Amino acid sequence: MQNSFDKYIEEAKARLDKNFLSPEFIRLANMYYLSEQYEECISVCRSGLNIYPNYLTAKLILLRALLKAEYLSEAEQLFNDLKSKLPVKEVLTSLSNNIQNLKSISGQEKIQYQKETKNKFDFKYFEKKFDLQETLFTEYNVSDLLNDDEVNLPETEFRNFESKYLSFHFNPSEKSDKTAAVKQKKSEPETGYKFVTETLGDLYAGQKNHKEAYEIYSFLLRAGSPNSTRIEEKLNALERNMVKYDSN
Repeated sequence: MQNSFDKYIEEAKARLDKNFLSPEFIRLANMYYLSEQYEECISVCRSGLNIYPNYLTAKLILLRALLKAEYLSEAEQLFNDLKSKLPVKEVLTSLSNNIQNLKSISGQEKIQYQKETKNKFDFKYFEKKFDLQETLFTEYNVSDLLNDDEVNLPETEFRNFESKYLSFHFNPSEKSDKTAAVKQKKSEPETGYKFVTETLGDLYAGQKNHKEAYEIYSFLLRAGSPNSTRIEEKLNALERNMVKYDSN
């Protein structure tokens, strides 16, 4: 079965192919992480850090992925390097606990053999062209959530979206469409939502259900929501919060 993030991953890779100097590599790394493709996430982060060596968000995602992949030595070394750069105590505590937990369960340490990354660019040249704004610890304004506009969908269209969403398959065949519809009928949401809204995504995000919130926000963007700028900002905030508060 196709992973629900495969389409987003391919789109992000296509955008990076057109502009390999773009800091959007961080979104691709996030999608690999959310879809549990940790080796790919590690590779993307390392490549991106060759361009932006001080990009804290990329280092945090890399650390999370190293822990998930059980590369203890690399994770511990990176954590020690980040200690003085992370102002949020709870993040430090969470990461430290994750490392200790990995130490306690690791029977045999895994070692990552890094492949040499060949860069096709001159970072100093690009640095003059792009002013990178690091906003990892920007506060999120919850009051913005109170006045969101709904994207009204017919019930049949919503059911179609839900069936594909729940089956983690955005491009199913005609046969799998019928199967997904049967599954959807059996797994009707108890809340009876008939609309896909920012609020629904906000609820998921507030509960730290990052993958579900990501799907909702992405769906709204693809549906052409008139609030695409605001939703994009929420998607960026979601990615930052995922990096800060995700637990292993």
